[in-house]
Amino acid sequence: MRMLDKSKNCLGIIDLTKDVKLGDFLIFIENLKLKLIENECSKVDIQIIAKYSSKKKFFLYTKILENYLDISSCKIIKSPKYLKSDYKFIYYPQFEEGLKISSLDSTKSVQNFFTKNGFIPFLSSKDNIKFVEKEFLEKVALNRLVITVHLKNNVKRPFESNANQVEWIYFLNWCHETNISAIFFIIGDDYVLPEILALPNVIKTKEYCFDIVQDLLLIESSDMFMGSCSGPFQIALFSKIPYLVFKNPEHHKEEMLQEIGGSNRFPFSTNAQVILRENETFEIMVAEFNKIYKTLNKIG
Repeated sequence: MRMLDKSKNCLGIIDLTKDVKLGDFLIFIENLKLKLIENECSKVDIQIIAKYSSKKKFFLYTKILENYLDISSCKIIKSPKYLKSDYKFIYYPQFEEGLKISSLDSTKSVQNFFTKNGFIPFLSSKDNIKFVEKEFLEKVALNRLVITVHLKNNVKRPFESNANQVEWIYFLNWCHETNISAIFFIIGDDYVLPEILALPNVIKTKEYCFDIVQDLLLIESSDMFMGSCSGPFQIALFSKIPYLVFKNPEHHKEEMLQEIGGSNRFPFSTNAQVILRENETFEIMVAEFNKIYKTLNKIG
């Protein structure tokens, strides 16, 4: 059995002066979890390269870091030239050994870890945070299945895996009419059609003043995740939570082929964790949802 060396920390470095999206950042945290296990460390030191212009993202991302990692120290630096080099174990997503460019949004290191060890560390928050989320769900879900949904709607990039919300109206209404015992929580700041929000089995988390940090915790506490292959999805990806997500087949086409080939699952995923590289339709959603729904159990 491996023993953690409490005198030894891993160093995680993230450059917020670059375009670090939420999904990239969550993969960064997952990679730090891998490094902690591989190097038998108990905690991680964080160094963040940030400027005043990235202040909002800095506070958001440090909050997420605190939820998912045991952090020994967190420092802000202005430039890579101020990086400490006296750590034996470094994970630096932009420039790794020899200053080679490294991709932030690839799961290859996670896949390699799984091949070697037969498991992956989950993106699991601390127990005291989970308890608060559980209390909320007991009051609102009322013993129904909790399904979190992210309907990506990027108006600046409309062809990059945005959800077909008209098809979602049909699907969510079908769930209501066929008495699917589930409550669908719509997360995120994306615009959602009023027809979806008017359905009796749908709640937008913004109604409860949730921010993205709380949305991520809600995914972790859910029975299932559905929707777009987007940033928040990484919580379900690195977990045992069943999911059904859709990705525009033309978006990141080559990258997805490199990640999972022709499969609709990642190597570390279960049979109830499905990513479809096709645009959603009502018929596909019902057929694929039914397969996973049969495996789900009610809360309580």
